[in-house]
Amino acid sequence: MKTRRAIPRWGLIPLLAAFAVAAGTGEPGYCAAVSFHSEAVKVSSSDQNWGFTGDLNVARCGHTATLLPSGKVLVVGGTTGQCSTYSKTLDSAELYDPVTGLWTFTGSLNQPRTNHTATLLASGLVLVVGGEVASATSFVTLSTGELYDPDSGAWSSTGGMLNQRAYHTATLLQDGTVLVAGGVGNSSALGTAELYDPSTGTWGLTGALNAGRVWHTATQLQNGKVLVAGGVLDFPVKTGRVKGSAELYDPVSRAWTITGDLNNDRSSHTATRLPDGRVLVASGDNPYDDYGESNGTAEIYDPGTATWSTTGNLSVIRDGHTATLLPNGNVLVNGGAHFSSANAAELYDPVSGSWSPTPVGIPRFFGHTATFLANGKVLIAGGASETSLPTALHSAELYGDRIPFATTVTLIEYFHAGFGHYFITSVPDEIRKLDNGVFDGWARTGLRFNAYAVPNVNSVPVCRFFSVAFAPKSSHFYSPFETECAITGADSSWMLESRDAFEIAIPTPAGSCAAGLIPVYRLFNNGQGGAPNHRYTTDLAVRAQMLAQGWVPEGLGPDAVEMCSPP
Repeated sequence: MKTRRAIPRWGLIPLLAAFAVAAGTGEPGYCAAVSFHSEAVKVSSSDQNWGFTGDLNVARCGHTATLLPSGKVLVVGGTTGQCSTYSKTLDSAELYDPVTGLWTFTGSLNQPRTNHTATLLASGLVLVVGGEVASATSFVTLSTGELYDPDSGAWSSTGGMLNQRAYHTATLLQDGTVLVAGGVGNSSALGTAELYDPSTGTWGLTGALNAGRVWHTATQLQNGKVLVAGGVLDFPVKTGRVKGSAELYDPVSRAWTITGDLNNDRSSHTATRLPDGRVLVASGDNPYDDYGESNGTAEIYDPGTATWSTTGNLSVIRDGHTATLLPNGNVLVNGGAHFSSANAAELYDPVSGSWSPTPVGIPRFFGHTATFLANGKVLIAGGASETSLPTALHSAELYGDRIPFATTVTLIEYFHAGFGHYFITSVPDEIRKLDNGVFDGWARTGLRFNAYAVPNVNSVPVCRFFSVAFAPKSSHFYSPFETECAITGADSSWMLESRDAFEIAIPTPAGSCAAGLIPVYRLFNNGQGGAPNHRYTTDLAVRAQMLAQGWVPEGLGPDAVEMCSPP
């Protein structure tokens, strides 16, 4: 029997044609500079993908980390000292510069807080809300909110939530509002949810969860809905129940509905949306029982069927860990591994459904952060030491420090001879199924072009829609222009599959691409064959061929350039 662990309280252009690459019934589709501190436990990792970077100015756990548009990372608040006691709550904030690898102080919060949330708004401001602050013998839960301005480095107060809460989730919705759900109040798990409107700085209730929950997860799906899964229900501690229930929030109706239950009850787990739109939930634990099984279970939610299926087990049970989606589609899980430094991190491969270890320099128990940087690396910062008295850490390290990450992804073009239609995709699972004949009739044309692997200052997200309104054929539509995305989204015959199918640059209004980028031309079949279809190409000879066949050019400038591809 394993020793019971005390519960830490980390506590443009008009819509030229609202359709794109189509297919038949088998078409793919998815509904001050810092010195380098020396930590006693710091060791060199045997995995060459890990490397240390500059240490935080203040050791902290229970903080937040937010990637800013500049590429820097904002770390806010948390606890210093012992992470599972009433130690000092921090009001300090720091910025990490990935170019220099150093941390500098920025403006301090108006209110010390830990176990709060931080959300990057569309304006570039960062909303920090809720959490708790320690006194000598207890924690006081907060309802206050404040905004960080990266340009000035200053904080300003904004509207407070209607409920005090910590350990809640905060999700930026597609309309720019922020959904806060669940968490713990001063004495119980909360079943309320609130919406923050950045234009007014105010909060309003939005439906009620079907169960109050804390230590749950909230994941935005490609269709804009939010999946809330697991957690502890009926808090407080001595009567709490870990549950495997899940529910969906619909931003349009502002209502919550039950969806399929997880196969395992879990709390303090992670949930990661995979490139194909499914959600990987990993490990977690029941803080009211002994550790139980030696392996942490994992499962995957399919939004199309609203069901969960099991996948490979982690090497060890974890809670309070982090999970980060990598550019290659794998998921990096770090920490939370109950005094098992050999299993401090591992990688999930969605193709094989299996996990593999990746040793780190410093094992982190809980309360650390993992941030995917614009350069393709993952920044792990702070957290609690893996000791009998978990203590806040100064250290930070990078995954991918010694390996180059791809800066681009490739969009592969396919052709269906029976339909006379073209289709492009960069999704590995779709490519595999197309190549293996799962979607009958499709073959590679040999043409391709690149998009960016991660968002950057030169890129915009490309929306992807799917429709079956042209039965027996179905159709996809892609656009990098917000106007087209909005118009298509308002058409009930189209279903949004992703607001960020891939990242790419757009031309000037005159149709010019920035130096070094390659024009991508969009051509519309003008409804030939009874169903709309688009072709995207960088090849001028192909463009001329399609024009000769009666296809219509769409885009900006005299040459109708739709996108600009990186080499």
